Amino acid sequence: MRNHVLAALSALALSFTCAARPPQPAAAEWGVDLVGNASSGDFAPYFIGSNNYALTPGKAQALTVARIFRSMSDSTRWDFGYGAELSGGYSSSNDYMRYDEPSQTWSSHGIRPSAVQLRQLYGEARYRSLFITVGLKQWSSPVVNTELASGDFIEGCNARPVPQVRIGFNDFQDIPYTKHFLQVEGVVAFGKFTDNDYYTDHFNYYDGHICLGSYYHYKRLYFRTRPSERFSLTFGAQSASQFGGTTYMYSRGKLWKTEPHKKDFKTVMEVLFPPLGYGGEAYFTGNTLGSFDFRARYRLRGGDEIIGYLLWPWEDGSGCGKLNGWDGVWGLEWRPRNRSGIVTGAVIEYLDFRNQGGPIHWAIHDHPGTSLQVEASGNDDYYNNVTYNSYINYGMSMGTPFLMSPYYNTDGLLSFMHNRAQGVHAAVMGCLTQTLGYKAKFSYEKAWGSGYVPTSHSLHCVSVMAEADYDAARLLDGLSLKAVVALDRGTLRGNNFGAMLTVSYKGNLKF
Repeated sequence: MRNHVLAALSALALSFTCAARPPQPAAAEWGVDLVGNASSGDFAPYFIGSNNYALTPGKAQALTVARIFRSMSDSTRWDFGYGAELSGGYSSSNDYMRYDEPSQTWSSHGIRPSAVQLRQLYGEARYRSLFITVGLKQWSSPVVNTELASGDFIEGCNARPVPQVRIGFNDFQDIPYTKHFLQVEGVVAFGKFTDNDYYTDHFNYYDGHICLGSYYHYKRLYFRTRPSERFSLTFGAQSASQFGGTTYMYSRGKLWKTEPHKKDFKTVMEVLFPPLGYGGEAYFTGNTLGSFDFRARYRLRGGDEIIGYLLWPWEDGSGCGKLNGWDGVWGLEWRPRNRSGIVTGAVIEYLDFRNQGGPIHWAIHDHPGTSLQVEASGNDDYYNNVTYNSYINYGMSMGTPFLMSPYYNTDGLLSFMHNRAQGVHAAVMGCLTQTLGYKAKFSYEKAWGSGYVPTSHSLHCVSVMAEADYDAARLLDGLSLKAVVALDRGTLRGNNFGAMLTVSYKGNLKF
């Protein structure tokens, strides 16, 4: 896959709250959540199981989540931060199919998530405008409102984070000689996937492949015009790569190829700065995907803001050349000035991933000696790759959950089976009283399988969610409650109804 450098960034999406947050304390913060959810289906409904760093994707769970963290301040020349988060408790199991080659039989085996999971553990430091973070930290979209949007195409909050080292600008910085009109922001990260056990447990060992021990790379670069103006534009790109490790390929129950991948310094440089010609492997080194992102904000006279954005995906030269039609996430957000009103934010999106550069992919480098010397760069097969794993961590999409993750494939295939999809997403949130907030979401999706394995007929899914948040500080300072009900209806994700209750308590630690 073509790895076109430059990754992207726009202002970090604001998180909406019913009441204004207090100033960032110098002390560390700690918190404990008690989370319980149950569903009538095999998995949690779409809006309960997605975009929460894979905390509650299962049918039934009872978890305790404990955390402590200190955020970095930008009011001093330098500062530091740290964080740790641990979850533990009960999670229901799901049956996945597996093939046994000696007996040539299929069987199902139950798998449940680990009873204890390390969800975050990191340290970070900042000097002036630069920062470095080392460890396991949850990151979110630099483009869209993660509270309301369907998700970012590259760096969303749907999967557990990958341990990594990340450096970059802590915020947008003025570009010299532009008279404060143009700003720049960007990051570079290298990490290591730690989900080998997930692949060996969930793979069906019949068809497909798994890559164990692979590495992760992420980068982005964004530009922004002066944000103090009524109109501001953000544009740039972001990309992610998988490289290294060893791929095991299976066909009809037999391991027919084992392919190790390089991970030396030259390979790292080829991933960071892709060469103009072909890299160390066929095409560019590793598996790379990305998106070109655009975000325009206009501030009305009353202070309300209207934001339009486009996440334009690519996985190949056809996507980079905008030969994938209307593919992308087309969003419109309304952000009222009053952050404690009946509506504090609303989003509507149109999502389309059907084109993928067309249905045909023909590259003469794949067919030595062919007399057909023309090329057709299509069938991008979003999030999938013929050599590396799909774009997942522990089975969940690292980008948007709108494309159904391999975690839900009980047949043991670890690829996105329905990435040719189209649909709409809408969400709204606000405050009913000073202590009671709400959020509602709706999604409609229609899918046709993938370009390589299309379905004989379209599949569809309607998902809805209602959430209520209660600030119980009058009962106990730092206490809050959240209740969620959600359902899915259709042939894509099945008919599911579920509910989730979260009891949270947080406080400050002063040393």
